[in-house]
Amino acid sequence: MFQIPEFDNLYLDMNGIIHMCSHPNDFDPHFRITEEKIFKDIFHYIEVSFETEIARDLIQTNVLV
Repeated sequence: MFQIPEFDNLYLDMNGIIHMCSHPNDFDPHFRITEEKIFKDIFHYIEVSFETEIARDLIQTNVLV
């Protein structure tokens, strides 16, 4: 019924991924999360992205410092 389109490139906005994984609850000022949990969530997000998107040529990442 639905066909997943092919993509030439996969662009990951690492700033957005890192922010969402390190600040999942911005409304609670007392919320704490371990670095280990942050990294696990980042890698999980990237794995899911690779499983759902099909890139043919190049994987690009962008991190603003």
